[in-house]
Amino acid sequence: MITNICKTGLVIIGLVVSGTSLMGQLPASDIYLCNVKWNQKNILINKPVLLSSFNADKYNNQPYFEDYQNIYVTSGDSNNKTDIVKLNLFDREYFYLTKTEGISEFSPQLTPDKTSISVVRIEKDGITQTLWSYPLDRSNHGINMLPNLRNVGYHVWIDTKMIALFLVDSLPKLALADIEKGSVSVIQNGIGRCLKCKNGYLFFTVKGEDGRHAVKKYNIRDLSIEEVAVLPEKTEDFEVLTNGNIIFANGGKIKMLNVSTFPPQTSLVCNLEDYGIKNINRLVSERDRIVVVNLKTK
Repeated sequence: MITNICKTGLVIIGLVVSGTSLMGQLPASDIYLCNVKWNQKNILINKPVLLSSFNADKYNNQPYFEDYQNIYVTSGDSNNKTDIVKLNLFDREYFYLTKTEGISEFSPQLTPDKTSISVVRIEKDGITQTLWSYPLDRSNHGINMLPNLRNVGYHVWIDTKMIALFLVDSLPKLALADIEKGSVSVIQNGIGRCLKCKNGYLFFTVKGEDGRHAVKKYNIRDLSIEEVAVLPEKTEDFEVLTNGNIIFANGGKIKMLNVSTFPPQTSLVCNLEDYGIKNINRLVSERDRIVVVNLKTK
């Protein structure tokens, strides 16, 4: 667990009161760090480490690797508001990147120039959701990167000026935005919430008529879309490894799709159920580290 704590990190002062139009009532969840050995038989090297003890029995979700040693997470309080927290996986310290009363930020990412974090923010009407950038050096109070957009749900950076967006709608949309020009182009309807940019491709999901999510990849160079694999029933989130394979969670088990075979073959990476981790809903990886979010059940 996180033992050494630092509560005096970057505090970004904001001016709005947020709502929870996208997230709704925030479920209690825990974040764990797992080490795995990537070989022909993937095994868990040690016991999963609880990372979210600083915010016990509350919402802890949306982990994002800044680098091998640090992650960002979204943490909620008892008032259903959220802040962005940075966790150091080496010395087990944490500090709040945002901590402004009455304001929620979520979906944190490091900007490509590594000078800021980008977040989705819900404005004071509790409905409008905007995409903001906050400087890590606290040189200003942040900027709304796409002021004409009011329904941003999630995002992922493609390069220094292009961002892929999940736009909240009756049928969620995948869009590409140019933050320099302010232009936005919709490229797919009916997408899932998980967006990944790896190896020159934008990965996303589309929910089929059978309720299963198909993982697709958008070629940033030639603008083509290709289906990669289909996830099991009730599985929406995934991670793309450096070699192109896909990992996902099913209950408390982490599994891998080998996309070099047709159809993609599924193998077990590790089983976390013996550690009480039985309801994983998000996961991210960096080299031999996997961070998972486990939803608590009553």
